[in-house]
Amino acid sequence: MSSADLNELRRHIRRMEFNRTEPQILVELIDKAIAEGRDLGRELRRVRKNAERISEILLKEELVKEVNTSDLDTYLARFFVGIDGSCRVIRAREGEFYSMISAVIAKFPKGMRGDVEVSFGDIQLVKIFDPSGEKVRAQTEDLMLEAETKALIRFIRKEMPSGTRVYILLDGPVVDPPRPTDKGYVNRRVKAIIDGIYQNAIVIGYVKRIKGVLFKRLVERFLNERISVFRSDYDLILSSMLMLNSRHGDEVLYYTMPQEFPYNVNSPISKAYQQYKDAGLRIYYSYSMIGTSRPPFRIDIAFRGEPTEDLLDHVFEEALKAITSITPPGIRYPLPIFVAHDKARIRKGAAEIIIFEIMSRAIATGGDPILTRLKSLLLRMNE
Repeated sequence: MSSADLNELRRHIRRMEFNRTEPQILVELIDKAIAEGRDLGRELRRVRKNAERISEILLKEELVKEVNTSDLDTYLARFFVGIDGSCRVIRAREGEFYSMISAVIAKFPKGMRGDVEVSFGDIQLVKIFDPSGEKVRAQTEDLMLEAETKALIRFIRKEMPSGTRVYILLDGPVVDPPRPTDKGYVNRRVKAIIDGIYQNAIVIGYVKRIKGVLFKRLVERFLNERISVFRSDYDLILSSMLMLNSRHGDEVLYYTMPQEFPYNVNSPISKAYQQYKDAGLRIYYSYSMIGTSRPPFRIDIAFRGEPTEDLLDHVFEEALKAITSITPPGIRYPLPIFVAHDKARIRKGAAEIIIFEIMSRAIATGGDPILTRLKSLLLRMNE
């Protein structure tokens, strides 16, 4: 089924569900939706007006920088790598779950001008006992992060070409959440990243979903005013970058002034980063946006020790040019990220079939009516 057919089917299902809802409920909800729509329209006009003013201030004061992208052809044949993991949790029976883990390395040895080579890291099927079901997701994500780090270590130690500039794109942040159960995890990850930097790699965390208000607070401190019309960093980055990109042409890319991750405030990300910093890694981040039709993103870049301002600007500009060159029209994210994510993905239907296979082979009932009924009820729990 094509994507167009799938979208048409979804529209048809939505319309059917709409028609099955009680008319009085629909009328009142539609009236309220119209009023909300007017309010949202007024709010968006305020956002646009403020974004016009603030975007130019940010550019003038160099809180937002620009890099010329007219030389992207020189990056098209560079060596790119995308690394991503995937996980899926399926309940087998009450209090018992199966976690499925995968990790993928997608190599583009000749960038956009060559073929992709995909290799698979850890592929695991793990049984987890969790009577409440409250911890199984976190345990599974820990296993996935470990698998991703093993894939990173494997590439850097066994597959990375000597002396070649390599752009290693991690699908997600460089700083993973703290792992109190495994104190060696951060050290293993940091050592691999430092080894990669020694071998001429730029290790980049590509973050698709911008959360929080770090940049918003920075701008408010600089302007000495509240900019409450922007609810989050995403609102501020999207609207200001959209203004700049729509005004200043396609051969200029804008990015926020690189900032080191906060490590002296009481927050989970600060506590996590402190572990990386203690292990010898400094990580800086910046927000950017390619054109006017793709979403903004954040990149994290790892450095050995504290970088000079010139090195910081040089590496971020190079990384952003490389990312732009490997993000072709029609693709929302860099191709190595897109391929690694797609190849690693464990789809829900596939996972359910695998668990059904486990359960259906669990017991040869031999005609025992109690075993037959027990097996039937256990399998039905997962329908």
